[in-house]
Amino acid sequence: MPKKIYFLLGVCISVIVLPFLQAIGVPSFEVVLTSLFGKGSIGAVLFTAAILVLILAGMLTLNKSTN
Repeated sequence: MPKKIYFLLGVCISVIVLPFLQAIGVPSFEVVLTSLFGKGSIGAVLFTAAILVLILAGMLTLNKSTN
């Protein structure tokens, strides 16, 4: 599938799934970070940055393995 279709599929799933999760009471990422690290904590920023780096590294690895 072309990359545009993957992007549109991701957007459509987000539009459908995120409101459903909020309706059944799953807390948002902000609420989880605040409860784990406290308000205004640098730990929350570092944790979020680490998660983003791991996701990007996984995507780059997956992209290299498919090419």
